[in-house]
Amino acid sequence: AVTGLAIWAWLPAAAAPPIRPATVEAWPASLESASPIAAAEAAAWLPEARLLHASLQIDWPWQAPPAGETEPLATTGWVNYVFAAPWTGPAAPPGGATLSVLVERLSSEVVFQSTIAWETMPALPPFPTETAVTSLQAVMAAEAAAGAEFRHACPIYRHLTRVSLLTPPIEPPRWLVAYEDTRQRDRHGLTVTIDAATGEPLALGGNAPDCEPADAP
Repeated sequence: AVTGLAIWAWLPAAAAPPIRPATVEAWPASLESASPIAAAEAAAWLPEARLLHASLQIDWPWQAPPAGETEPLATTGWVNYVFAAPWTGPAAPPGGATLSVLVERLSSEVVFQSTIAWETMPALPPFPTETAVTSLQAVMAAEAAAGAEFRHACPIYRHLTRVSLLTPPIEPPRWLVAYEDTRQRDRHGLTVTIDAATGEPLALGGNAPDCEPADAP
């Protein structure tokens, strides 16, 4: 018998609701502004759906700004939410299902949804209802701490940033801002942990290959 969080591969999860246009005027989307949009989709999917995970992806330009110019926060990317709910499929014992909702940042519209059925209900971490420092403010703090310098060293490889709240929650709540280097897929190039109450950088981590002169803008 299959145990643990095994996927019921032969059983479809409860069908995802039809994609609907955005109902709020908040562009580009952030984890906070897109949350009501994703939550509405989850409520239409299964009434007991609860947030399991949320992350923001920022796609930066592939070149650094000219020297002396201030670079605005990139507006492109995606916001991804995963919801979980109890669900029982045909001829199956009680289990759970997850719904993934992908929101495009420029339009704040849901562009993709998918569902998966699970043999057991995934554990739901307690998410803070709100933080004093928003996801985009956390990115700006990470940029000032080390992120911008990291990206600008070789932007053709370092143009992707992911943001999420560390779970399970710890005190104080913390944002994890992770910068990727496309030359390595198995680990983050740079991580900046941000205090979600004050916006102060708490820790730097990660490891990435050096940038060659030809990689610089």
